Amino acid sequence: MVWQEVDLGKLNRPGGLVRAVTTIDAEPNLSPRRIAVISAAGEAVFRFTPGRVIVRFVDGTRNDTQVRSIDFALLDNAPALIAIYTRVLNISNRLPGTFEVYLPGTLTTIPYSLQREGDGLLSSLGELMTFNSAGWLSGVAVGDSVEIRGMSAVVPRWHSFARSTRALTKKSETKQPRFGQDIEIRRNGHRLYGRLSQPKDPRAFVLIIGGSGLHDRFGQSGAVDLGYSDLTAQLASHGVGSVLFDKPGAGRTKLTSDMVRPSFAAAIDVAQSWLDELVRRAPKGVPVIVAGHSEGGQIAAFLAAHNSDVAGLCLLATACSPIDKILAEQISLQAQDLSLSESARQQRLSELQSLFEWLRSGDRSAPPSARLAPFAHLSEWYGGLIDTQPATTLPRVRVPVAILHGDRDIQVPSQEARALAGLLPQDLASVKIFEGLDHLFKRSGEASNIRQYGDRRRKISRDVADWIADWIAKAVLPQGSGQCD
Repeated sequence: MVWQEVDLGKLNRPGGLVRAVTTIDAEPNLSPRRIAVISAAGEAVFRFTPGRVIVRFVDGTRNDTQVRSIDFALLDNAPALIAIYTRVLNISNRLPGTFEVYLPGTLTTIPYSLQREGDGLLSSLGELMTFNSAGWLSGVAVGDSVEIRGMSAVVPRWHSFARSTRALTKKSETKQPRFGQDIEIRRNGHRLYGRLSQPKDPRAFVLIIGGSGLHDRFGQSGAVDLGYSDLTAQLASHGVGSVLFDKPGAGRTKLTSDMVRPSFAAAIDVAQSWLDELVRRAPKGVPVIVAGHSEGGQIAAFLAAHNSDVAGLCLLATACSPIDKILAEQISLQAQDLSLSESARQQRLSELQSLFEWLRSGDRSAPPSARLAPFAHLSEWYGGLIDTQPATTLPRVRVPVAILHGDRDIQVPSQEARALAGLLPQDLASVKIFEGLDHLFKRSGEASNIRQYGDRRRKISRDVADWIADWIAKAVLPQGSGQCD
């Protein structure tokens, strides 16, 4: 049994303590038979048979994957488990060696080697393990960026987890708005759930596509309220209807088979399905606009470039720069936030560069080095982001485009807004930089950091909906049709 606890507050992230208990039932040779992971979100179970892994996720979704013979399972951030494994492998004379390892966090297998390095072991992932005089693991280091030391502590009772904050429709700790109604569509035989806000005599409709991460149709992402639900209410007061939707695996929508392995193409297809539904529901003559927040803006731009039914595009805190440049800036910001050394920052930047050099090479079937193996499951996601970056899609857009940003955005700098506008004809682009607003378009102080995202007292600024409604009236609605209320 492995107890894992992370205090996100110490990493300047919202969410507080995150806990999980993992029970592993394995053969004497460490080959797994069953793994159960229990957290506040529920229980996920992995069952292993020869050549197969059958997974039941916390939402009840099942996934059946074919795998090669597995030597053992390796959890994320679980040095205590490595301590047990290395002890057993050493006693059974299997060190040094190369093993086939299953990663429950990514549902993938990777080759994992352990070689002698002085009195310790060096893994193919760059982990240097040191041991005490009794032969037990005493520390793990990955360059200058990670250092883990063994310690003794009392483990809390595992069943004392707080209830999940995962937003559901029937049992939700999130107060549902009084306006709007749940709607559902079918995609590849699966039910997808969304939220329709339809004011009386709507002047326009907006499909709102959320940013990265898992969030539901109310804009709830774990401890963070993204503010999407408030935005829809504010737009409705201007006579603008909207649709928000669950990401697969959040809210009432179960994780679909094509989304188990992150795929940006599948995310675009999900958004396209909702756009088709909104176009079908919108009264004749009422324009449909696609809006995307952060990474969702890239999806929105793609839809606007490939759908003649789209009358306008709204980009909220969306990046123009390639995704690896944005990630590099976020790594540097995080290094400063966590007081990491310069060598640790450079190590992370080097790993990022290697990952995207591989993705841009054209062959995304297998990573070129063992250090990149844990990231292989993200190849379809990041590869899709590369293939559909705004520099490729925005020049094909032929409808009015609103580009909004906050000048306190520490994730996507506000200068990205001007860069996006530069990809469009001048008569199509409208740019607005809001003073004092962060990445979520909420009021923020000078010392803004991502940890503030968990403060639910902070609300999206009403100025955003007011500006969007004014833009719709001036740029999207036919002249002479009147202003949005």
